[in-house]
Formats: sequence, structure tokens, C-alpha cells
Amino acid sequence: MIRTMSHDDLAQVADLAQSERLLHAGRHPRLWAPASSGHHVHPLLLRQLLDRSGAVALVDERDGAVVGAAVATMGGGARVSWVVTEFVVRSSPEWESSGRALLASLASRAVAAAVEEIAVECATIDAAKARMLASSGLTRTNWLRHRTCEVTSAAAGTSGTDPEASALPWVWSLTATPPQCSGRNEMTAGTPIVVGVGSARAIAAVAGVLRAPAGYEPDGSALVVGPIGFLTDPPDSEALRSLAELLPGLVAERGHRHLLVNCGPADVALDAALEHAGYQEPLSWWRMNVAALGASAATSATA
Repeated sequence: MIRTMSHDDLAQVADLAQSERLLHAGRHPRLWAPASSGHHVHPLLLRQLLDRSGAVALVDERDGAVVGAAVATMGGGARVSWVVTEFVVRSSPEWESSGRALLASLASRAVAAAVEEIAVECATIDAAKARMLASSGLTRTNWLRHRTCEVTSAAAGTSGTDPEASALPWVWSLTATPPQCSGRNEMTAGTPIVVGVGSARAIAAVAGVLRAPAGYEPDGSALVVGPIGFLTDPPDSEALRSLAELLPGLVAERGHRHLLVNCGPADVALDAALEHAGYQEPLSWWRMNVAALGASAATSATA
């Protein structure tokens, strides 16, 4: 049974979230290290979400037990959107049942609230969740490539502000950005990273510092970079691989332990170069066009 989350549900929801954190930590132990106090603090954070204006919090209850939960909050940006970061189920097979039912309930509420888009984050290790999102009509719009920044010596190339950055003819244009960065669930600009790659010059836009999700305590800050462009013709695979190797050192110089490169469907060559350089993919974002759902429902009602 899908119903609104209450304060009495918080301990059970926190238990579900703790199981998910342990699963994620097994894949990325440094980036997704569970906070020592996470299991105890999480119910307090959930309580704040419940009391926040505009938040929608649901649970799936069976035989008196909470087997799934989802919380959506208002996102930033030009479109009226909900961001779903608290989305957990009791076990992986239940994404098809509990997870799908929670998502459908969120979607119907979003249509009624005139929300245009729902964004859902999904860890790469949660393959069952990704399959459910895809079969529910969501589109995988962007993902993050991660690499730990251990470089301490000065990296080759130059970094800093470039006067031509504002006029850069971007080679890659990302379709979306992750809404889970510093600020009000939106990306914050930073000084671009400028680096020489052979005879070319690349500029990586600094999108923001990733805010650690509730209950996690990574061993250092994580800088989100993207889009990336060149002031020359589109680079070949060798230049892209060189860039992938240079970026961690430049990010480490700025005091960050983790580098996250935001990639989208148009970034096939870049994504391949990052994977070749050992970047893992911890997280992706999926989006639902709620406005289209509302229009479809209205058409069906008048048919």
C-alpha cells in the first residue's frame, strides 16, 4: 500500500537507507564511505524533509512493515522539477514491485502539481533499479565518471582562468546536469580548468562541489567537472586520453580528493577515454518528462 510517509516510519526508512549505503560502499568505499553517525542522524534529516514545504514523501507498506520509500523535493533550474534522492526498497527484486509503485505514485502527484520533470539518481551498482526506471519510461540523461585524485606533484599543463572560455565553441554539449551539487540542488559555477594537451588547449567547466548524500562521509571533497571543450577541432582519442590523465592532478591542486566528470549521450568519445583511464561510473541520472505525461492523460480524458 502506497501512502504518505509519517514520523513513525522514519526508523524503518533509515534502516532501508543504511542497507543501501553498505551496498554502495562495497563498490566505491572512499567516495561513498558511510558516515559513522549516518544511521542515527538520517531519521533527523528525514524529519526535516517531511516538514519542508513542497516535499513529497511516500512509503510502501506491507503487513505493517515499510518495504520501500521515496522522497521528492523541489529542484533548481528553469523547469519546475522534483529531485528524487531518497528512493530505497527492502531488496533488489522489489524494485519491480515496490519501486515501480512508488514511482508511479510520484508521477501522478507530479502531474497534479504541474511539475514538468522528475529527476531520479541511480547508483550504477543498482542494476535492478536502472532496469525499472528504463521500463517506466525514464531517460538516462547523464552520468558521472569518478577518479580519486592522488597526484601531489605539479601536473603538466596550465590551469586557471582563460579569457576565451566564455566564447568557447563547445565540442560536447551535455543534455543535463546532476542536481545534487552544492547550493539549492543546483550546479554552482567555478573557475574553469584550462590545460594544454599537445598542441591543443582544453577547457573544463567547473560545475560545483558535490554535496555528500545523507549518511555518507567521503574521505575528501569531490569536484564535478563538465562540459569539456577544445579551442581547436574535435580532438582525437589520444588527446582525450591525455586529458583524462591530466585532470586528476589539476583537481588535486585545488584541494579536492575526488574528480567527477559529468557525461551525457553526446560524449561518447570522452566517456570512452575516461573509462580507458580508469574512471569508474558510480552514479547516473534518469529523468521523466512529467509535462508529456500530463498532456497524454488530458488527451485520453477528452478522447
